[in-house]
Amino acid sequence: MVLSYSRALFVDFSLDMHMETFLRMHQRALEYFGGIPRRILYDNLKSVVLNRVGSTVQFNPRFLSFAGHYLFEPTAAPIRYPEAKGRVEASIKYLRHAFFYGRSFSSLEDLRAQARTWLAETANTRIHATTRERPCERLLLERPRLHPLPVHPYDTDVLLPLVVSKEARVRLDSNSYSVPPEFAGKTVHLRANDTSVRILHEGTEVARHERCWERHRHIEDAHHIQRLLERRKLALGPKRKERLASLSPEARLYLQEVARRPIRLNNECRALLRLTLQYSDAEVAAAMARALVLRTFGARYVRALIDQARFAQGLAEPPEPILTGNALADSLDVQPHPLDSYDALPPQKPNLRLPS
Repeated sequence: MVLSYSRALFVDFSLDMHMETFLRMHQRALEYFGGIPRRILYDNLKSVVLNRVGSTVQFNPRFLSFAGHYLFEPTAAPIRYPEAKGRVEASIKYLRHAFFYGRSFSSLEDLRAQARTWLAETANTRIHATTRERPCERLLLERPRLHPLPVHPYDTDVLLPLVVSKEARVRLDSNSYSVPPEFAGKTVHLRANDTSVRILHEGTEVARHERCWERHRHIEDAHHIQRLLERRKLALGPKRKERLASLSPEARLYLQEVARRPIRLNNECRALLRLTLQYSDAEVAAAMARALVLRTFGARYVRALIDQARFAQGLAEPPEPILTGNALADSLDVQPHPLDSYDALPPQKPNLRLPS
């Protein structure tokens, strides 16, 4: 977004093209400029313009609601006339060559942070080729003429009514998020922004997760899975393969390689899940990644790689979990003690019974 008078530039990046993201980026731009212009010119994208017949424009109702909240007039540029929005077109070219090309970043937030620094130190402090002044200095004159920002920002969260699956999960994009099992089969509302996903039932938040921008991932709360296991006897929570694939991208590739070999995938998944009971998820995921590199497939190889890594760190092999099927007994934490403590016990005479 570029302000016409000052040529002040705002830049943002996203991983999707949803309406909520489009509106949220508008909010960031208006907050960055410190005010709202009376009119904003747009290309004929569907987020703004639904239909157009000549000079008659049908705007997107959701976008009109946003424009009404911030009190600006949206204007659609003529079709096939890029010169109408030449300030933005020139800024995109400048952005590509002066900022984006050759730059590396570790995440979306890192890219946004670098963009903010570049705007403050380079883009808006340079001598503009048209005005021959600095945009940051002209913005000081333009800002008092902008409309003030409203007290309450527009609600740009994703809001979806969803039915919780029998595995106590809800889906957003291609990812699933766990929910307490008592809400299975009930209708909840999912509210999501750039960073978090909240699940609400009758206005009360019942689950919260960090939003995942990858695809086909299963984001779960360990407490939700434990409660699901307690409610459903012999339940395995999510499907075995999905549970293992959610450990890491390498774990998913490992299972794909196992499926191509004469190995019973169900048995392999069952054995790998048993390893997660004895070792941590991080250890199992690291061993599966190592096995993928070594091209050795099988739960016994994964366990051997885990033990090798533990021995290298000076850690002993953890004891095998003993499950009796009794929830109270399985929940007991028995601490080992020195066996020589039995030597201190007084000897007992055997109780002999002679035949009559």
